[in-house]
Amino acid sequence: MASIKHHRVVMTCLLLITISFVGYAQQKVASNKSNYDYVNPFIGTQEMGHTFPGACVPFGMVQLSPETDTVEYFDNGKYNPNVYRYCAGYQYADRTIVGFSHTHFSGTGHSDLGDFLIMPTTGQLQLSPGTAAHPERGYRSPFSHNEESASPGYYRVRLHKYNINAELTATTRVGFHQYTFPQTDSAHIILDMNYSLYNYPGKVLWSYVRVENDTLVTGYRITQGWARTRYLHFAMSFSKPFKGYGYKNDEEPSYKGFWRKFNQYDNFPEMAGKNIKAYFDFSTHQNEKIKIKLAISSVSTEGALKNLRSEIPHWNFETIRSDARTLWGKELDNVSITAPDSTKTSFYTSLYHAYISPITYSDIDGNYRGLDNNIHTADKYTNYTIFSLWDTYRALHPLFTILQPKRVSDMVQSMLDHYDQSAHKLLPIWTHDGNENWCMIGYHSVPVIADAYLKGIRDYDVKKAFEACVATATHESFQGIGDYVRYGYAPLDKLSNSASITLEYAYDDFTVAQFAKAMNKPDIEKQFMQRAMSYRNIFDPSTGFMRAKDSKGNWQTPMDPLSTEGQGFIEGNGWNYSFYVPQDVNGYSKLLGGDNVLVRKLDSLFNMQLDEKYFESTEDVTRAGLIGSYDQGNEPSHHICYMYDWTGQPWKTQEKIHLVMNKMYRSLPDGLCGNDDCGQMSAWYIFSALGFYPVCPGTNQYVIGSPCVREAKLALQNNKTFVVKAMNLSGKNIYIQSVTLNGKQLNKTYIMHNEIVDGGELVFTMGNKPNKEWGVAQDDKPYSISNK
Repeated sequence: MASIKHHRVVMTCLLLITISFVGYAQQKVASNKSNYDYVNPFIGTQEMGHTFPGACVPFGMVQLSPETDTVEYFDNGKYNPNVYRYCAGYQYADRTIVGFSHTHFSGTGHSDLGDFLIMPTTGQLQLSPGTAAHPERGYRSPFSHNEESASPGYYRVRLHKYNINAELTATTRVGFHQYTFPQTDSAHIILDMNYSLYNYPGKVLWSYVRVENDTLVTGYRITQGWARTRYLHFAMSFSKPFKGYGYKNDEEPSYKGFWRKFNQYDNFPEMAGKNIKAYFDFSTHQNEKIKIKLAISSVSTEGALKNLRSEIPHWNFETIRSDARTLWGKELDNVSITAPDSTKTSFYTSLYHAYISPITYSDIDGNYRGLDNNIHTADKYTNYTIFSLWDTYRALHPLFTILQPKRVSDMVQSMLDHYDQSAHKLLPIWTHDGNENWCMIGYHSVPVIADAYLKGIRDYDVKKAFEACVATATHESFQGIGDYVRYGYAPLDKLSNSASITLEYAYDDFTVAQFAKAMNKPDIEKQFMQRAMSYRNIFDPSTGFMRAKDSKGNWQTPMDPLSTEGQGFIEGNGWNYSFYVPQDVNGYSKLLGGDNVLVRKLDSLFNMQLDEKYFESTEDVTRAGLIGSYDQGNEPSHHICYMYDWTGQPWKTQEKIHLVMNKMYRSLPDGLCGNDDCGQMSAWYIFSALGFYPVCPGTNQYVIGSPCVREAKLALQNNKTFVVKAMNLSGKNIYIQSVTLNGKQLNKTYIMHNEIVDGGELVFTMGNKPNKEWGVAQDDKPYSISNK
């Protein structure tokens, strides 16, 4: 009964959230809407999506967004599972705002950042945030979604407690605040230097604030979180002089030195400590606007000041808001689709989310703090950070090779910078802000680099790129690579998640082999093609599943392919991960017993009912992301819908694509079925809506699914246009009857990268029944190693 009561409460809350959200959406409807107008930044801000609604520009260093609570990482010394909901700082169901910070991840399943939180207040000064249950005990404020709005590059909300209208916009490196105050002699701007996402006591190693004059403040902080040693500096400028200032240090230092001769807490121009909150006092008349520009830099306060003065040399908030809109409009207008409004909302919001990360890391002068903690200069390119590579190598980076090739070159160069600065001489695994955080498995910068090279994107040192890929793939001390090579698989008694690691390494190895082939390195090609077949070494023919085994060759026992715990898999189970052989689907089919067996296994994946006991202890897997045991909410499943194309039954791919698109992507705050993972979930939607998907980056092939838009025009950076048309597409007409490419019949179930970027027209004719003659011949199938 307790669970039923909980379910009713949750459903009631979601209904109220939906009503509020729909009310907001209806207010936004306008005639002649642009692509920009279809974006809804609130999608994914409730439950699993972990997106944020605040202001940023494409690939911007600053993501200025509201924080709705102060949940900490630890609770009584143990991991607090509630913190997971706050990876992006904002949950749509919350009813208070703590403040507005300048850095955020978009869609991750772990977190950090939340730097330099600003909160405008009035009345008695309060320097504690209070709690959601008792906002009156701190500086946080209740708010209502009826007085909140967001669009790309702009966010607005009224803070009820203070009757302050808060507005946010941004440039690449500067957050721009505009606060409209009531008449008062007790207006305050609070700068909380301790607030952080995934915070815990001691996370801030040191912070420093310096009052340069009565309108300019600079400072920095050093944090130890997901990024172990992270420096971030700021320069903050006010539109009017403050009349007084001070700070509070919640961690009283045991040693004060001779600073004790000063009253440091009141109008003293230097503030330092591990837990400080500064404040700046003003008097305001009715509806007076106080504006704040805050620029950030990994390098220095001087670098932050350069960023501030270069990007916003004036105080015109509306101009910067308009500039942000223009930047987003330019990017979003490069893909024009014809589709129902609901599809347009999902599509353009996905494109918006796809263009948030990776972020610009270098300052306006090219300087950035490197992995070695030294200052480097990006000469004639932009250095990027936030590479969530286990997620994004699958679809996000391939999407960039079509729509953002110039940025791809800079991203590859950024990865090579990381390699040069690495004490381990490794390419990035999961990196942000000049730190390697070692999250997840595989070495997936390698397929990103190899895929870029094979697609002709080569504006970097190609020789070094190849060297870095091989060095990373042969680094024996990294995550069991030595044992993986020695045994032909990763043994479960030597490292956790061993089955997943084996499968991911085998795919990565395939991309090294393709890179070597293109570089005319036959010995290296042969070595890595052999390693690419390592998946066979953990296939258990007695069960028909991939299965972890130890260094003596003993299988994981007991074996439960439905369980996500203790089976050697990460963010998935034996059912999901057994299909992860993108480089050799035909070979995997043969291990199973042929295409008919593979089809039955795929059908079973989608049709089975998975009991919650199998994922109740795994925060990354939820019912919302599941269709049967197929898990769209996690990346290892993202290619599975397309695998029917290898079986001679591509119409089943077509069915499954529409099933997932309709069920897993909705225009609601809880409309994402899993973490957006720095744009990977969104990239899957974009590709699938267009009708094709990069199942195996490194082959230059995009496997055909079923288009979900009537027409799409891709304006490419080489001034060419690629057009996709879906004739007769409707809710029932989801099956491909025929395909033409540039007027010629196309029976293959894939298209090549050059066929897209050279421009042209891909035309699908759709119907309400499968055409079981299209795409079924052996030669029509996409690439597999075992095709040879």
